[in-house]
Amino acid sequence: MIHDIDRVTRGRAGARVFGRAFAATRHLVSLAAVCLLLVGCASTPKLGDDARAQLTQVQMAPIATPPEMYYLGPGSGVGMMFGAVGGLITAVANQSPGERLAKFAQDNGIHIDQIVKEEAAKALQQAGKINLTDAPGANAATLKITIVMYGFSIPNGFSGDLVPIVSLKCELVDPSGKVLWSANDHTLTLGNPAEGKTPDEFRANPKLIEESWRTAVRSIMTNIASHM
Repeated sequence: MIHDIDRVTRGRAGARVFGRAFAATRHLVSLAAVCLLLVGCASTPKLGDDARAQLTQVQMAPIATPPEMYYLGPGSGVGMMFGAVGGLITAVANQSPGERLAKFAQDNGIHIDQIVKEEAAKALQQAGKINLTDAPGANAATLKITIVMYGFSIPNGFSGDLVPIVSLKCELVDPSGKVLWSANDHTLTLGNPAEGKTPDEFRANPKLIEESWRTAVRSIMTNIASHM
């Protein structure tokens, strides 16, 4: 009888572990579907030599950042077990790990918009496609960069590591507001350019958060710059 109870207990525990892993995998599939809708590295035709020659000055607009950081990882399992409706009911359980990680990054001087600004300027300068300036004239074009999504996610339902999730959209606009060129790109959980880290590793060394985001943004902006 005792052995039967042990078997039932172990079976239920295994089912719970499998259930959490399955729920996490379902969320990862949903995330991948969203990214596919963004069509990785989608771009309008490259700027012609004549059009690029006219862009003597380009200013970078302030980076547009979403109000909340995306998070799917340790600590968010309660909401995953109950699906979308349960996620709303258990909002605190779902959001608090991500909110704490986002605040921890900010408290340590790590800001995703600053990372994107620096890596975008570096990638465009290295590509030699446009001339960014901090003192634009009246006829300067504007580079608008929007952070569509940023944060961290587990790469699969059985992992406790976190990889950076970043999605960026770039638009080059002339003084009249006409879009001359646009492109977007993102990182995925699989094939991520950054090495996964655990939440404990991030807490012990917050610089790892910056390095993860910077690696992801650098990969994206290098790819986008090659399509300009």
